[in-house]
Amino acid sequence: MVIDIKTPRLILRRWEKTDLDSFAKMNADPKVMRHFPGAYSEEHTKQFYDIIQREFSEYGYGLYAVEEKSSGSFIGFIGFHWARFAADFCPCIEIGWRLDKEFWKKGYATEGAKACLEHGFTQLGIDKIYSFTTIENLPSQHVMQNIGMRFYRFFEHPELPENHPQKPHVCYVIDKGDTDFHFAANKLKAERIVHMETITAINSRRSIRKYQTTLIPHDDIEKIILAGIQAPSAKNRQPWRFIVVEGNAKRDMLYAMNKGLERETLMPKLPESARYISGAKNTVSIMEQAPLTIFIVNPLNTMNVFPTDWESRFYEIANVQSVGACIQNMLLAAVDLGFGSLWNCDIYFAYDEISEWLNTSEQIVAAVSFGIPAENPYARPRNNIADLVEWKDT
Repeated sequence: MVIDIKTPRLILRRWEKTDLDSFAKMNADPKVMRHFPGAYSEEHTKQFYDIIQREFSEYGYGLYAVEEKSSGSFIGFIGFHWARFAADFCPCIEIGWRLDKEFWKKGYATEGAKACLEHGFTQLGIDKIYSFTTIENLPSQHVMQNIGMRFYRFFEHPELPENHPQKPHVCYVIDKGDTDFHFAANKLKAERIVHMETITAINSRRSIRKYQTTLIPHDDIEKIILAGIQAPSAKNRQPWRFIVVEGNAKRDMLYAMNKGLERETLMPKLPESARYISGAKNTVSIMEQAPLTIFIVNPLNTMNVFPTDWESRFYEIANVQSVGACIQNMLLAAVDLGFGSLWNCDIYFAYDEISEWLNTSEQIVAAVSFGIPAENPYARPRNNIADLVEWKDT
């Protein structure tokens, strides 16, 4: 007997024949299927549906049809599937999800997958569960991380041909023992799930230093910049301007960076930072690899005129704070869109050369490189909050 799984907003249930039309429509959508080799034909969807039904009949569990409680709509699937391709962790039970795009960014995948894990470990007797996806599928990786799974390893999917852009995959895993405290302390609450996506983006953001060569569509670049423009700024001055460098212009950018590093080595303007020159050279190779770099400049300040009075100094500090908020918005927007980024301040070693190349006297605050990640680095350690926060209530 298949037991329905219910969460505050979802019902995970056995499939009905009436689900098939909506399922086929979802699988034919290129946006929904962008991290798969291609959209499904109706026949492919029917074959997949038959496989799902067979697994339910054989094991008593599988990829559950997901229904939104508030509307009664079929919205996709979340659940378990037996993976049997040639890999060191197969055969294995995989947890997976696929939702129609109009139901994205609601926290539904996280909500349903957490409930599935609890059901699998406490009711079905499963001891270990895996999940995997393409390296560029950051939204699914965020779900894996958010439901408590840990990175296992990268691998090349054996069922995709050599040089296929989606062949590089990443695998996560979770054991029953990993979740004993998790489910007791973190029962799902709808009011918390509504706010999950922003926190997930913050916690999932990484500084990416290896990129695929795939170009970023201009409409996605504009979305990233528009997110930056939405940042708060001192007195709404909006002290920012953006210079997008891609294509052949990257060659001139790299020339300016290398020229500045050579000059800094011989005639340093930043002598106390000389130990970071080798790291800056590595940054140049990252900028070369990333498909685009955006320079964020502050048109209200210049680097050639330093304020000497307190009021002007505070004005400049407020502007730089505003640009920092703008850049953080851009980084989080990139995560949301499935891209990685690297906030780069090594440009200061070549500040004069870059200013000359950009033909600007405006204050260059930072450069941020963007692209599809070719790595999935661990989170770097952070200081303990207890050592950083001072509370005053009287």
